[in-house]
Amino acid sequence: MDGIPSNDNEQLYQELLAVAKTLIERYQWKLLASTEVAQRALRASGGNDQPKSELDRIKLHYSLALYQACYFGPLELRTIAYTDLHQYLYAIARSSRWADHAEDISNRAIVLVHEQINRCEKPNAFLMFAQLQLRRACTEHVRAIRRELPIGTVLEVVYDPDEDRASLLDREACLRMVLALIGALPAPQRQIILLKFLEALDDERISERLHLSISNVRVIRHRTLTQLRANQQLRQQCLHAELI
Repeated sequence: MDGIPSNDNEQLYQELLAVAKTLIERYQWKLLASTEVAQRALRASGGNDQPKSELDRIKLHYSLALYQACYFGPLELRTIAYTDLHQYLYAIARSSRWADHAEDISNRAIVLVHEQINRCEKPNAFLMFAQLQLRRACTEHVRAIRRELPIGTVLEVVYDPDEDRASLLDREACLRMVLALIGALPAPQRQIILLKFLEALDDERISERLHLSISNVRVIRHRTLTQLRANQQLRQQCLHAELI
C-alpha cells in the first residue's frame, strides 16, 4: 500500500498511527516512521495471526523491523536498530529496582542480544526476546555486585527478575485494556481522546483535524473524561498501568 489508506480503513489507520507515534516518541525510535509502521500493521490487519490490540500490532511490526535490521541489515541500519533497542531496554531498566545501574544493564543486554540473535525463534517477538536478555543481564549484574561486597553484607533490595517481568507484562496488559475501552467510545469522542492524550495535540489542532470548533472539542472532551472517570473498571486499569 502506498500513501494514506482508503476511507474504509481510515479509522483503523488513525488509531494505529496514534499508538505508533506514542511508542516511537516514548522510546525515541528512529528505524521506522510512525506512518510506515502503522501502514505495515494495517496491511496485515486481515491476517488470522495478527494481535487484536493496536498496541500489540504496532509492537509486532516494529519488532520484526528491528530483528531484520539487527540481523540482516547493512551497518547503518544495524546501528539505528540497535540504538532503538537500547533505548527500549534502558527505559525498562530505569523503571526497575536497579534504576541506578540501568546504563550498565542495558549495555550488557545489547551485547547479549547481538550474541544470541540467531536463537530468536520469533522475529515478530524480537522485543520480548530482548527483554529476556535484559533479565539475564540484570541477573549477571546483581551477582557481580554481590561478589564485590564484603562477606556478610545484605543487599537492601533483592532483585527478582521473574517478578519484574510479570509486573511489566501485567502493565502492558492493563494498557491494552485501557486502549480497548477507549476504542469502544463512539466517534468523535474516541478521536478527541486519542489525539489529545496519545498524539499530544492541542485543542486548536484537534479542531482542525476533525473539522470541529474549538469549543465543541472542549465540550466533548470534558463530557468524555467525565464519562471515563465514572467507569470504575477503566479507572482501576489506568491506576494499575500507572497512566493516572
